[in-house]
Amino acid sequence: MKITKYARVGEIVQLVEPYTFVRCGYPLCVKDIIEKEKSNIEAMILEIIRSWQPKVPGVFATSEYSHLSGRTHGMLVAAIASYKLEQQGYGGKERSIHEQKITNHILGNYVVIGKNFHKTGIRYSPSSWTSYEGEYDYEPGGLENEKTHCVYTLKGLYNNFKVLSTRCKRI
Repeated sequence: MKITKYARVGEIVQLVEPYTFVRCGYPLCVKDIIEKEKSNIEAMILEIIRSWQPKVPGVFATSEYSHLSGRTHGMLVAAIASYKLEQQGYGGKERSIHEQKITNHILGNYVVIGKNFHKTGIRYSPSSWTSYEGEYDYEPGGLENEKTHCVYTLKGLYNNFKVLSTRCKRI
């Protein structure tokens, strides 16, 4: 039987460090912007609604969101947060692993029910150029110092959770 670097789905691993995988990506995400800028985003939505209301003399909106569905409100919040995220350059060029210390999972043995891989590194933009002889060349963007990380989905007693494979020991 071939020995693999990572545990296979169905194998048992021992969780040795109490950290759970949250996400892999750039320092900021839409959720971060929504939490940080909630009052500003709500003010922008209110301004959008007021600017689109018909101008009737002496009639004012009594409830800002009475005619706005939850779905539409969520889409507006996500769009504004995405715009702000783009303006802030996603918090930087480094794509990294984000984890959270956990207290509700006991260090011990768990069954691997899934695994996937994530890449980290420093993003660089694509570039293209034309030489004096008229030859065209193109280099796609990518990640410098690229590393691949394996993330296990482990079967917990009450729910499933994700951890980096480096936080586990194969049994």
